[in-house]
Amino acid sequence: MTRGDSRSFALTLTDGAGAPLDLTDAALTFTAKRNLDDEDEDAVILKTDGAGIEVAVDPTDGLATLTIDPEDTEDLAHSIVLYWDLQVEDAVGGVQTPLSGRLSVKADVTRSRAGS
Repeated sequence: MTRGDSRSFALTLTDGAGAPLDLTDAALTFTAKRNLDDEDEDAVILKTDGAGIEVAVDPTDGLATLTIDPEDTEDLAHSIVLYWDLQVEDAVGGVQTPLSGRLSVKADVTRSRAGS
């Protein structure tokens, strides 16, 4: 993605057998960091359910949408690769990390916003 842009990601969350995760009353956390060893409070991007992560109408489908807002990346000084994961804590306290990877954020050329 490009620094300072809006971006939404459709998420399909499944268990190890490929079955949809039941997200009923689950807590979802997306964390993106510069380094794997960084503390969570030092994350570049931190999203939770209701604050950047929206679960689909039927939570038993394992579907959600992650939204990254311009302010999440606009202060990055240069292009960077962030390490991320999505953790799900179910209603009884079980924790799974169904998705993880790297997010490439490239520097943009235009630094002002239209209408600003």
